[in-house]
Amino acid sequence: MSNTDTVRTTYDALARGDVPAVLGFLDPNIDWTENDGFPYAGTYHSPDAVLQNVIMKLGTEWDGFSVVPDDFVAEGDKDRPRHVQR
Repeated sequence: MSNTDTVRTTYDALARGDVPAVLGFLDPNIDWTENDGFPYAGTYHSPDAVLQNVIMKLGTEWDGFSVVPDDFVAEGDKDRPRHVQR
């Protein structure tokens, strides 16, 4: 699977609400940083920390929150996204 395919598959899983699949793409030693000024600012050091402090909060505290990229760029190549049916 290419880097682009991995990222696309992760976003597809997010769009479907398939949190276990999303977490499966995260390295067990992940350091996920949300920027200062964002409500969940901080660095989270495991998939479970990302789940609890970012993904779950976005899903429960933001009505209708979704992330749908317009396109993907990897290694200089642009790739148009596939739309996911929910």
